[in-house]
Amino acid sequence: MKYAWMILTGLALMGAGCEDKLTQPEAERTSLVGRWKQTEYLADPGDGSGKWQASPENAAETLEFTADGRLRRDGTDFSRYRLSGDTIILDIQQRRASRWYIVSLSANRLEIRFPCIEPCGGRYVPVK
Repeated sequence: MKYAWMILTGLALMGAGCEDKLTQPEAERTSLVGRWKQTEYLADPGDGSGKWQASPENAAETLEFTADGRLRRDGTDFSRYRLSGDTIILDIQQRRASRWYIVSLSANRLEIRFPCIEPCGGRYVPVK
C-alpha cells in the first residue's frame, strides 16, 4: 500500500509537470509586446452560428502592447494592461476593468476572446 501511494503520487507529479509543456511548447512561446493587426474576427448573434470571418483590409484594427504596460488601439492610447496567466487585464479609464483571454500566442499569431455574452474574438498577426 505504501509503495502504491508513492507510485500514484509520482505519476501525478509527472503529469502536472508535463501539462505546461503540452499546452505551450517551447518553440511557440513569444511575447505579447509589439504591434498586431487583426486578420479575422468572430461575432455570434447568440445562437451559436457565428463563424470566423476575414477582417476588411480598410477596417482591420491594430493593437500595440508596449513593454511598460500600455495598450494602443489603432494608434491611440486605449488602456493600461497587465498579464495574469493567459488573461490580459485592462484598466480602461471611466470603466471597470475588462479581461481579454489569450487563446493562442505564437511568433506569428495571436488569438484573443473578448468578454461577450455570445462568442466573440479576434485573430491577429504581427506587424513589422
